[in-house]
Order: sequence, then C-alpha cells, then structure tokens
Amino acid sequence: MRLTPDPWRTVLLFSISACFTGLGLYLVMRGEALGWLVAGVFGLFTLMACIALLPGSSYLELGPRGMKVRSLYRAWFVCWKDIDAFFVARVARRPMVCWNYATGPAAGHGARRFSRALTGVEAGLPDTYGHPPEELAALLNDWRARHDRHDPGTPPAPLPACAGFMRKQP
Repeated sequence: MRLTPDPWRTVLLFSISACFTGLGLYLVMRGEALGWLVAGVFGLFTLMACIALLPGSSYLELGPRGMKVRSLYRAWFVCWKDIDAFFVARVARRPMVCWNYATGPAAGHGARRFSRALTGVEAGLPDTYGHPPEELAALLNDWRARHDRHDPGTPPAPLPACAGFMRKQP
C-alpha cells in the first residue's frame, strides 16, 4: 500500500516561499543587505517545495516486513518488529504520527536519545499523507499488528532484511 502527501500544502508552501523570495530580491534591488538573507532562505524553501511536488519524491509504502518512507527522494526503511507502537504527538505544536523503537541492541542509539530528549519521541513521519494523524497512526498500528511476526521469506528487492532498527534506501 502506498500513501502520498497532499500536494496542496506543498503548493501553498511554494507560493508563500516564492512571494518572500521575490520580496527579498526587491530588497536587494533597493540596496538593503537583509534582502540577500530573505531571498536566500526563502529561495531554498521554494526549491525544496518544487522538488517535493515532483512525482515519486515523497511517499509512505507499507509492506509485510515494514514501511518505507521517502521524503525529497531520500528513503529509509523501518521493520515492523523494530517499532513499539505508533501514536500521535505534538512536535513543535504540530500533531505528528510518531513512534518509539522496541527495546533491543540499538535501544541506546545516540540519535534516538537525542530525538527523545529534544522532542519526547524517538521518530516520526514527515507527513500524514492526506489522513488525519489519529487515523494514520491507527492504520500503521493495524499493519504492524498484522505483520509484526509474519516472515514471508526473502522479500523482493529493494526491501532490506530486517536486521537493524532502520535502513537507508536508494
């Protein structure tokens, strides 16, 4: 099952960023140094929004061994057995679908400790893929419960073996 983000939020981000980029360029033309900062920062946001709007740049793919998350063409895979549970948490005043990893050899991993200290959770999804956060968390918990202990054998490429808590994907 593949879920994709709602493009309208990205279109809104693109529009606002492009307007501020234009404002920054206007300030540069007036000779104000602050314009370079405004145009540079919002120019990067505009570029990221353009990339996010390209087909296949972002999605959440659910499978029998775990979930593949892709954001701005960077993908990673998390096995169901490595996840304790999905839940909704407020991170920076925004509801996000988050999870903590099941205890195991990587339980004390530095990135996990840092994330938990900073946000109160170990990991989270970058989007809700067009669903309310509570609904997406319930869907993911359902998938995890159905497939957590199921071993379908050797998965087809590009799904990795679930030997670690998280694997980067090409």
